[in-house]
Amino acid sequence: TAVVGGHNEGLVGWGGRKGNNKSDAELGAAAAAGALVAIDSLEELDRARAAGIERAILRITPGIDADTHEAIRTAHHGSKFGVPPEVALEAIRRAPWLEGLHTHIGSQLFDAGAALMTADWIAAFAARARNETGWTPRTIDIGGGLGVATAPEDPRPSIGEFVGAVAAELERAWGEHDLPPVAVMMEPGRSLVGRAGVTLYSVGTVKQ
Repeated sequence: TAVVGGHNEGLVGWGGRKGNNKSDAELGAAAAAGALVAIDSLEELDRARAAGIERAILRITPGIDADTHEAIRTAHHGSKFGVPPEVALEAIRRAPWLEGLHTHIGSQLFDAGAALMTADWIAAFAARARNETGWTPRTIDIGGGLGVATAPEDPRPSIGEFVGAVAAELERAWGEHDLPPVAVMMEPGRSLVGRAGVTLYSVGTVKQ
């Protein structure tokens, strides 16, 4: 949609619902659009370069369990999304042209606790990568996942407070490890558009 609308600048191919199984055609289209692509595996890293991808961030799995439904946790050990730290270091050694790191711990988060842990973790990993490979990220996508209320009793977290807390913690952790300045991306996602509409379904089959 962004490409059709002429908004290629800064376009990102997320490692989201379909992003952990990108086809060669999708990678080729991303290369043609000049998109920043989230790489999800070593195999995809090789295919992305062959497809002409010039800008990419590596999705890494920190092993943090977000306080949300298990079906929408995406950063725990064994997650189908991203690569574990040791594999990430191998990817960096293999492809020092990588622009940065990406992680996303899950969806429907109603407090910043796990996101703050993620900010600390990714700064520590960036420092480890620098110490072991000489590479430092220029871009960090810290993910998002801020929830939206789906029932009257659900909390209604503030986007500004969530983003501000995570950004401040990332800045603090980054400085603690004496890392060079980095561009930071976040994904407010459903917290921006969740109240814009509803999905209605018709009952099909009823099982007793």
